[in-house]
Amino acid sequence: MVCDSTNCVLCMALFSGNTPGSDKADKPLSVAEAVKDKIEGFKEYLPLIASICNQGMRDRHWELMGDVVGFEIKHDEVTSFRRLLDNDIAEHVQEIQEISDQASREWSIEKALAKMQEDWEGLQFELGPWKETGTFILKGGPVDEAQGLLDDHIVKSQAMTASPFAKPFEETLVPWEAKLVRLQDILDNWLKCQGKWLYLEPIFGSEEIMKQIPTEGAAFHNMDKMWRAIMDKVGPANLLNLHISF
Repeated sequence: MVCDSTNCVLCMALFSGNTPGSDKADKPLSVAEAVKDKIEGFKEYLPLIASICNQGMRDRHWELMGDVVGFEIKHDEVTSFRRLLDNDIAEHVQEIQEISDQASREWSIEKALAKMQEDWEGLQFELGPWKETGTFILKGGPVDEAQGLLDDHIVKSQAMTASPFAKPFEETLVPWEAKLVRLQDILDNWLKCQGKWLYLEPIFGSEEIMKQIPTEGAAFHNMDKMWRAIMDKVGPANLLNLHISF
């Protein structure tokens, strides 16, 4: 049997072995009636309690709430729900719910931003030697993972930046998105250059080819020098971990 605030009177009577209307049932019934009234009265405050206990509430939201109710509300151990009720906070349920809803939406952005930053922790680009060329290239595994994160996070960042609830995070979101776009641009160009170098290096590594097309060979030679110089800077050893951080 389910005993809610509606049938708690009957439940009390049944479990006490009495029936409603008997003399022995009067005392437990009066207790049950009192409990029922308190439960019904408490239920009226549930929307208010849910709004105030919202985990997304931050200092800025408490300040907004204080402006609505006309007195300062602090999120501390001293401020009790009874004290708020005594100051007629229940008269502003609608406005407080709107502030709580705003807090929830902003909290979603806050959590999403933290999750994106967490996704990059521990991710490393790895440089490995390429055959007998004496230089290095980016390894595929971490690069593929980074490209997937970049595609996903840029879309998410742009969507969050466009949200009307993103204002509290503009100082973090705007540079975050810019860094993601810049990294994607660098990585795309790096891989494009690496792909061309990997294709041309074995071709122009042949002395016979260099003799047949000396102009193109000279152009590749200049490109090869630039590529090796860049790789020497980012990878002074045969294997270098490039930590990604924002």
